Amino acid sequence: MHTSAFCRGLLVALALTAAGPALGGPPFNVDDPGTAGANGYNVFLNWASNRCPEGHTYMNSGMSLAYGVRPDVEIGVAAGRAAVLGQAEDRFGWGDTSVGIKWRFQEEDRRRPQWAAVYQVSLPTGGDLGADCTVHTAYLCGAKTMGPGTLLGNIGGNHYRGSRRENSLLYGLAYPVAVSEKVSLGPQVYGYSATETGGPAELAWGVGGTYQASGNQTVLLQLGRSTRGNSDINLYVGAVFDIAP
Repeated sequence: MHTSAFCRGLLVALALTAAGPALGGPPFNVDDPGTAGANGYNVFLNWASNRCPEGHTYMNSGMSLAYGVRPDVEIGVAAGRAAVLGQAEDRFGWGDTSVGIKWRFQEEDRRRPQWAAVYQVSLPTGGDLGADCTVHTAYLCGAKTMGPGTLLGNIGGNHYRGSRRENSLLYGLAYPVAVSEKVSLGPQVYGYSATETGGPAELAWGVGGTYQASGNQTVLLQLGRSTRGNSDINLYVGAVFDIAP
């Protein structure tokens, strides 16, 4: 029995949004236009879990690394271990491996938001513990300061190569707010269109928070659930280490 494609996809999305934590990216499923900075690194360690309506739980633990090629461009890679629990036989193994690039082509000013374009490819190194096909993802991410926080938005799509799944639209909004010098909190809503004819689309929400433990280390946490689709409760815990050049 294969794992829910969306339960796997949620974790892939989080692993890939390796961007500066000051705005978005982990712990949010909604990415932001921030990059690691010229010759800088962001190292993410994460654990994530999706409880699915079929009665099983899909978990992923791993690491992602983003490197700033120049101030407005970063490249990244993500990999980790995956597990499916609650079926007739628990399964453990490697998850999919993803690589990506982000280009921030517009800085924020009084009238315009900050914008970046992102391309990612997920390779099926996890077999049926992953997407079980090559997934190409491209999207735009924007950020605009509004009131006490920053409004983040993503719009794009997934192309499933070597699979019968239909290409899907992805979208999301998040609004993180700095509630203290070290803590930020915010809601998010995000989703995907159906990947099978007559299948369910996904609409989910969550609340994410960050705590800056030190000058270069930030703790990440998100809890949410789906209101429509293939997953039930979603949990993400992680940490990011910023390494300056």
